[in-house]
Amino acid sequence: MKQVSFNPRYIDFYKNFFDNEERAHSLLSKCYLLSETYIDDEELVKPRRIVNNIARLLGIADELRANRHGGYGLQIHFWMICIEAIVNIATPSRRKKIAIVRQFFIEFIPDEDQQFLLRHFTRLITDERWFNSPQLDISIIASIFYAIRNDVVHDGEYSDFHFSDSNDNPTQNILKLREFDNDSFEPRHYHVTVTYEQMRTIMIRACLYFLSERIKLSEEYINKLR
Repeated sequence: MKQVSFNPRYIDFYKNFFDNEERAHSLLSKCYLLSETYIDDEELVKPRRIVNNIARLLGIADELRANRHGGYGLQIHFWMICIEAIVNIATPSRRKKIAIVRQFFIEFIPDEDQQFLLRHFTRLITDERWFNSPQLDISIIASIFYAIRNDVVHDGEYSDFHFSDSNDNPTQNILKLREFDNDSFEPRHYHVTVTYEQMRTIMIRACLYFLSERIKLSEEYINKLR
């Protein structure tokens, strides 16, 4: 097997997530060696680019959190950049970015994590919709995160959104967004009882699930070439 070298920061990122350095090396090796199967084949470089971007962009979010207190807009901004980047690497398109983020949340956040988010993101009683229900769906939760990204990009505002410090302590957030395509942009009020660490873990798991699906496609592609 050909020896490959990895960026030490990428090793650290995956080692810390898996709590296992061997798994970190194994994941990076698999993605890198796929790109060596047929040199200069763009399809087989994609897993390598995706695994690098996940570690690089989510790693930047981690560094920002470690060096800045207050709201979480900057970290969420880089989560959204990561989603947009890896989806575009896999399948370049001209779709609206919010559509990319919504589809990613629906298709790549595992079902158990989706159910967790649905329990921990709710409307305030003063802002209930859908026949006076506080419940959201995963597409609206994706829109919440995309709205935070827009606040950072367009208004330079990154300190308004807050996660909870525990699942038993609701944090109120007010965001201006369009929940549905036919809505106008208007303030919406939400209770959040998910912690930053929990949401970070969910985002990494979703990105790794996306990567695993891309690896499968690359392996199928190799089999067709042989």
